[in-house]
Amino acid sequence: MTEGAPPPHHAQLQGDFFCAPFGDASHHGAPLHGWPANGHWTVKDASPADLEAVLDRPVLGARVVKTLALRDGHPLVCQTHAFTGGGGRIGAANHAMVSLPHGGLICRSPKARWRTPPQTVEPDPSRGRSALIYQASSDQARAFIPARSPARRIRSI
Repeated sequence: MTEGAPPPHHAQLQGDFFCAPFGDASHHGAPLHGWPANGHWTVKDASPADLEAVLDRPVLGARVVKTLALRDGHPLVCQTHAFTGGGGRIGAANHAMVSLPHGGLICRSPKARWRTPPQTVEPDPSRGRSALIYQASSDQARAFIPARSPARRIRSI
């Protein structure tokens, strides 16, 4: 791997890494992490503070619309993804990729349920690693983090 180049398993990911499905998408006829992470988005409306874009490919027959919003005095980007139409069930997640060498605050929306698959999505440690417990299901995020993990220092607000 060339120094400074992204890891090979990130080569196809683009944009904000919103994944539908999260992980293997071959059974949906899509690349790793699905079309939202790999496809083309067409901007439908934009202003200095807001953007609306539509994914050029359907996900399980659904139209996917992304909105991004900036607000004065707020140090964050508000993001939503809406699925309209289509059918079936699919796991969706924002594949956050952050570096916080001096700590930080991570905010998230409330989740109804947390679940990991039977095995790690990336079993080859040379291509990535996971601090989560596999297989697990809970209404508490901390149920997935081993007690010895540095990720235990993350606090939820």
